[in-house]
Amino acid sequence: MKNSILNYHFFKSYRIPIREKDKIFIDIKDEHNTIELNELKLESINLTGLNFKTSRKIPLSTNVSIKLYSSSFFHPWDFELKGTIVRSFVAEEDTDKIVYGILLEKELNNNVLDYFLKDYITRLGKKDIEDHLFLASTLNRKIHLSEGVELFSLFYSIIEDVFSSKPKHLLKDLSSAFKSHYFSIHIFNPNTNTLEHSRSNVEKINYLQLTQKNIELTFANNTIINFNNVKDHSEIKEGNDVEIYNSISYPIHNRLQKPVGVIAIYNTLDKKPYTAIQETSLKLFCTIFSHFFSDYNSNIKNKTKLLSNYDNFIGNSRTNLELKHVVDNIKSQHKNILVTGERGTKKHEIIDYILKSTRLDQHEILECDFSNLDKINDFFESLENISRDIKAFHIKEIYKLSHKKQNQLYDFLKTTNANIYTESSIELSYHVNTGKILKKLFYLISHFQIYLPPLRNRKDDVLDIANEILREELTVRELPIKEFSNKSVESIVGYSWPNNLKELRTEIRKGILRSYNNKYIDLHLKTKTNDNVALKNKGLFRLIQSAIELHDTSINYQNHIDIIQEHFHSKKKKEAS
Repeated sequence: MKNSILNYHFFKSYRIPIREKDKIFIDIKDEHNTIELNELKLESINLTGLNFKTSRKIPLSTNVSIKLYSSSFFHPWDFELKGTIVRSFVAEEDTDKIVYGILLEKELNNNVLDYFLKDYITRLGKKDIEDHLFLASTLNRKIHLSEGVELFSLFYSIIEDVFSSKPKHLLKDLSSAFKSHYFSIHIFNPNTNTLEHSRSNVEKINYLQLTQKNIELTFANNTIINFNNVKDHSEIKEGNDVEIYNSISYPIHNRLQKPVGVIAIYNTLDKKPYTAIQETSLKLFCTIFSHFFSDYNSNIKNKTKLLSNYDNFIGNSRTNLELKHVVDNIKSQHKNILVTGERGTKKHEIIDYILKSTRLDQHEILECDFSNLDKINDFFESLENISRDIKAFHIKEIYKLSHKKQNQLYDFLKTTNANIYTESSIELSYHVNTGKILKKLFYLISHFQIYLPPLRNRKDDVLDIANEILREELTVRELPIKEFSNKSVESIVGYSWPNNLKELRTEIRKGILRSYNNKYIDLHLKTKTNDNVALKNKGLFRLIQSAIELHDTSINYQNHIDIIQEHFHSKKKKEAS
């Protein structure tokens, strides 16, 4: 996590971009002399870090020596710096090159860097200086489109660190990442108002009682506290390891966003106050670290287990009850099941419901997602290594496979004794007739077929579904009972729901977030308005528009057209004879 925090520090700090005409270059050499790069263009720089670009791959955390020099005749510079590579990402405009960030070791570098920056700034125009000064003093700077790759690499490294590390390892990195002596974590139970747990890298946590008031303030006010008790560095007694002269603390939260603890960091190495960038870095760390305490003092986890309703089974319409009855009848049979429906109809819910009844362990179920080329390649590359202990295959979007891959899949599935559960967003039976889907594979995976109608064709129970989802989401968030406004009720029934059940639940969640203390929930749905058309064509126009809006995109209607045409052709032949 240390590298990720330094990465974030680096991203937040403003570096002055170096202009092309300034001709300022750097030479890079690692401490083992295995990497040596010369005449690299300096991209940007400040007192704590610099950026450069190269096609050479350099590992993060590499310590390097830097020679900075300028070929300008009027402003020659030639001096050395030291630093550590803390970040890297692919260059946006030149994808074969990598942008690297070096965190400079300021205490090991002399004042020549200060003079260099002063000299460089004095050669800029007044407008440039004003712009740089504004950006440097703006903590929450705007993110530009050109920073997309950089931002993605930053958050990917943070997430990767969190999910691959244990909490104690993340905490160990805090002191070095924030260049401080100590850290501590305190977990509170807000229900009993008691301190349940404390941990620190100080041998005796009692040494930190000097800042107990700040920790209590952080927790009580749910905000950051930046404490500094140093006016003069000479006041700090050398060798006094327990005297706390500055600290910074921020709460950690459970999934209800209630504070459940505080993380604090103490005593900067340079004895200077904690900066605004360090404040935002600690906020980021605590937000991510809260992942480990998401269920602490939260009833969500238990309540979620009690929620047995699936969106597909909500409501009491005939279609819904028949669907539930069919699924209940076939879930205990050793048959392969194909579930078809538009995207967002939550086909996986049907399969999850059936798999839940089988009581299989997670390692006995294999998901085969063929929604894109990368996932297809990953599956077939590891086909030979798939365990024969797999008892159920959950297959998605089989129509994306080529004939060759379909043959491979058929040969493999035929040799297993596992149940096959397939979900498809298009009508596979039609594509069997066209030859796109192999007939033998289709009949293997479709002993039973279940069709899920789109939500816009479930007008009789869409409001029941919406009300049940609303109650569910309010219960999970421990919020008081709310209801839809009259306008929202009309919108729910009249809206076409292109993304079906998935969109309905998403819009209800957004409505809850917007409602605050309001009793009524408004859904901001973009309903289409009919354009004015000539009176003589209005009826036909409405008929066509209705057919377009209500048609099921998972069904290929060419199949039905062919059947109708064949019917009329045979009828004409009989009449002619």
